[in-house]
Amino acid sequence: MKPETLAKTECANYRLGDGFCWPADAECLVCDGKRCKYYERAVLPIADQKTANDLALQPKRAIARSRYIKRHGITEHPPDEIATCPICDKPLPSSRSRGRCDSCRNKQNRETGRQRKRKQRERVTKNGGLAPC
Repeated sequence: MKPETLAKTECANYRLGDGFCWPADAECLVCDGKRCKYYERAVLPIADQKTANDLALQPKRAIARSRYIKRHGITEHPPDEIATCPICDKPLPSSRSRGRCDSCRNKQNRETGRQRKRKQRERVTKNGGLAPC
């Protein structure tokens, strides 16, 4: 089995009608011969699992997994512990528990502050220039 076939049958983001991915709304990266983070985290581990229903498919999945890994020179598929910023995809230090990198957190904090001040100014204007206590 080819990695592309495994993506078509097992990937939740693959659209059968046009071969596009749901979140990216572009062609499947695996089918284009490129690396896909979602495929590596969600689909490749399926190839290692043995279930009673898929005894015939499991060796084919393992072949597809090994072909994908060889194609991209991956020593092992990335562990789930490596956290990345959901906004810019930069890797985060393991000690970081906030879930965002410093620059994205600062940008988001600035934007939140702007929105808070806008609301505050709107309340002041609605009350005739006096803010409620």
